[in-house]
Amino acid sequence: MVKRGLPTPVTIPPEGASGLTKAGDVIGPKALRIRCWFHQMQNLQPKVPPQAWPEFKALVMDMRDAPTVTAAEQRRQAMVSRYQRDFPEACRCLLDDAEASLNHLYVPQRHQQ
Repeated sequence: MVKRGLPTPVTIPPEGASGLTKAGDVIGPKALRIRCWFHQMQNLQPKVPPQAWPEFKALVMDMRDAPTVTAAEQRRQAMVSRYQRDFPEACRCLLDDAEASLNHLYVPQRHQQ
């Protein structure tokens, strides 16, 4: 891309693949590494019992849609504090690559879809 004169991408979604992450770091070291929330939700759902999923999902979506990164981080910490004992794997998933999960909040809202 760079050799063809294309600009460095603003965001790179490597989805945790180490090879894609390394390539993204080389191609666009200033690009934001983001995680796909569709896949994040697919990873979370099996880690939460079906009867608790609607409430947990609503809190995750509230965190995802926070107006600022700081607000999202506070909401994530509150969720982890609340659910760590009951759903440790879901909380681990929320904390795994936490920065990339919220980097979408740094780009204009019209690009966050």
